[in-house]
Amino acid sequence: MTPKFTGEGLVREFTSNKLHVREYENRDLLGKDSAQAVADIMNRVIAEKGKVRMVFASAPSQNDFLSYLKDRDDVDWSKVYAFHMDNYVGLPMDHPQSFSQFLVDRLFKFKPEAHFFPINSAAEDPDEEVRRYKSLLLEAPIDIMILGIGESGHLAFIDPPFCDFDDPAFFKLSPLDEETLIQQVHDGCFEKVEDVPTKAYTLTVAACLSADFTIAHVPTKLKAKAIKAVVEGPVTEKVPASKLQEKENAWLMIDRDSASLLTR
Repeated sequence: MTPKFTGEGLVREFTSNKLHVREYENRDLLGKDSAQAVADIMNRVIAEKGKVRMVFASAPSQNDFLSYLKDRDDVDWSKVYAFHMDNYVGLPMDHPQSFSQFLVDRLFKFKPEAHFFPINSAAEDPDEEVRRYKSLLLEAPIDIMILGIGESGHLAFIDPPFCDFDDPAFFKLSPLDEETLIQQVHDGCFEKVEDVPTKAYTLTVAACLSADFTIAHVPTKLKAKAIKAVVEGPVTEKVPASKLQEKENAWLMIDRDSASLLTR
């Protein structure tokens, strides 16, 4: 099953190993075409299975995509079972920088019929929350994984110093490295590095690549260095998202800005 893109705004497409790369004129057209393609997959999975299980990334890189997806009324949202891939440890659930609140504000408050399962970032026992959320994620296969990629090339909150492609965990607690803390400031999530929580709930890299369909949205010049490493570099734990090169049915959606350092 291949997503049905319209191709509006598409500059070029190519592959890096198994990874399908699609470059767009700008992030708005990237988000628009991806929302069309994801809605198409959602409908086809619902027709086949009666429901669709999805995991969403929570980051400014997803804003354009989510803005278009929330307007899709051609999807039966009551058959959507949605999760998210990471969240800070210790933030109130309704904190403006809570990743679950991010998705509520941009998608699920517009689709109240959808089944959204947030990570409890305020859980008194983080280890128990890991067990609870892992159990929910593993109740059935994940059909669609929506990813972002960090400035350091991280996936979810698996930063390079803590990346292990052979990690047997699916969902875990992980520390955040300094580059990721700085990115949260670049993204406008926090005013200064000292404000950023230093530990997070996160899917592992293997978990991020476990879905039947994977689509990553990575616009802006801030991500150009990471995109060059992911697309043109080797598969290495120093760049966790480089593992996408080995994923079947995976699409990397970039714009001219994030593609600006590519040599091909």
